[in-house]
Amino acid sequence: MNLKPARAGRAATLCAVLAAVSAAWGQDAGTIEGKVADAGSHAPIANARVRINGTGVQQTQERNATTDDSGSYKVTGLAAGDYTAHFDADGYLGSTSMVVRVGAAAVRVSAELWRAAVLRGRVLDAEGQPADAMPVELYPYRSGRPVTVKSGQDGRFEFTGVAPGVYALAARPAPKAKDGTADAPTWFPGFTARAQADRVTARPGAEVSGLEIRVRRVPVWKVEGTALDEEGHPLGGVSVKLRADDEWQPDEGSAVTSPDGTFRFAAVRAGDWRLTAAGAGREGYARVTVDKSDVERVAVRLYAPFVLTGFIDRADPPGADGKRRLTGVYLIPQGGEGRQVLAFHEQDGSIRFPKVQPGRYVILPVGYIPGYYVESVKMGDRDVMAKPVELTDGSIPFRVVYRGNAGRVRGTVEKGGGSIAAIVPADEALLDGQFIRTVKCDDAGRFEVGSLRPGDYYAFAFDRAETAALTDVAFVRSLRSVAVPVHVEAGQPADVELKVTPWPE
Repeated sequence: MNLKPARAGRAATLCAVLAAVSAAWGQDAGTIEGKVADAGSHAPIANARVRINGTGVQQTQERNATTDDSGSYKVTGLAAGDYTAHFDADGYLGSTSMVVRVGAAAVRVSAELWRAAVLRGRVLDAEGQPADAMPVELYPYRSGRPVTVKSGQDGRFEFTGVAPGVYALAARPAPKAKDGTADAPTWFPGFTARAQADRVTARPGAEVSGLEIRVRRVPVWKVEGTALDEEGHPLGGVSVKLRADDEWQPDEGSAVTSPDGTFRFAAVRAGDWRLTAAGAGREGYARVTVDKSDVERVAVRLYAPFVLTGFIDRADPPGADGKRRLTGVYLIPQGGEGRQVLAFHEQDGSIRFPKVQPGRYVILPVGYIPGYYVESVKMGDRDVMAKPVELTDGSIPFRVVYRGNAGRVRGTVEKGGGSIAAIVPADEALLDGQFIRTVKCDDAGRFEVGSLRPGDYYAFAFDRAETAALTDVAFVRSLRSVAVPVHVEAGQPADVELKVTPWPE
């Protein structure tokens, strides 16, 4: 099952939320205060910038502050309501913390910022000469969208503001065919397959230089085919895009079908590819494997979208504004065909996807409501939680069921003040940000994690953590030797004792 695209995007969002705090609701002006510190050394950061923005009915309110030598800040004169605090400082990565229900009492919101790293290197073409104006991409090593820069006239490139982590680096030349070959996207230091790429480790505040990529030239072949409607009739004027099997890499090329519905890609490297076609109010997908020969007569069948409906069954009370918090649902296509779509429920719990392509999907709830957990995803009487399901025009509505008797895990990390505790489902189908929890321990190494779905988990304590990596099945398997198993019951606490493990590079 391929959940990585959705996982990675949601996990990155969860990593950005460093603190969530609440204060008693009141009508009087309120205060937000706290400290900003270095995430590695925990030393205070002076002159850090703090921006407080209102949300909802308070969205027009904004206040700014700067931390003093002790890293402290204070923002006063806030009307009761919901706010978001943004933190940044020179040489550091910014962060965002959600502030809930500021009222008459002061609310404390602190943040720790990671020092940014810098990565430098150069690109050489297939003849070993510096390659100028070539796109260079920096990917999170396990999955995720890249950051792209272009090399200078001497082939040199630089990435600034890089978050601590492990990365894969690639140069992406224009695919110009000549004598049956073309320059290929090349992974550092000189591989055409991402799986072979050397890891690039960025530590907090580090400056990594000498990263040299030598572009490879490889054989290419033709891919030809026809776009067809539901009845098998050719469709002209349809846009067809070619993309590698890696969901996060950009389109390799595009074509428009001729009046007889045919299309052609003249320079395609060996490998597995996806074709996406759109036009005439329809969409279609196909897969093709290129292996040392041209590929002809590929049929891409396009279908009109349909409407899918559902219901979010959750008995949470409304907030002070009389409204419920919204959660969403992703439809994750299976087998590399189709596109991922997201919708949010209405106040009455109903949810609607207006344009869904027929195919197999995983229906995946997203969004965190304190005290609640996702019990099931039902289609009729069948629970399809984390399971592929065929969706077509006429599919019955689905129902996402939340329960309020969530379990929780509490514990202590030996010599683990400031470490990160992670609670990860043992069921690999649930390795998603909806079910994974991470929390920073207090100065004594204590932590508590709530809103857990009953079941079996692995508990970890790390010196730092990349939440997105915890959605990777192979990566989590590699960590089992340092995990502490923990079983969570509905409405009950589970206690665990942990030791700090260095985050694997």
